[in-house]
Amino acid sequence: MTNDTERNGNDLPRHWHLDRRVPIALILALLLQSSGAIWWAASISGRVENNERSVSRLETTTETMRQSAQAQAIQLGRIEEQLRALRTDIGRMISAVERGQN
Repeated sequence: MTNDTERNGNDLPRHWHLDRRVPIALILALLLQSSGAIWWAASISGRVENNERSVSRLETTTETMRQSAQAQAIQLGRIEEQLRALRTDIGRMISAVERGQN
């Protein structure tokens, strides 16, 4: 059986160990940085979920607006045809009135 002080062929310790020369401040800084990274990732995840909901809602609204615009275009075409017919009728009425006055 080997112990922790034995070295392998590269003259490196076989087992990982924490040396007393590593300052507590460094360990705390690494833990704080890691927890900050996890917190940041969680907040990004929440933002992404909110954006997904917003995009879905906007897609629904866009589709509704597209359908409404299409219906309005059809109605506008009908109104234009009615105006043409009215102009034609008014023109005929003016012509009839003018013929009646002569």
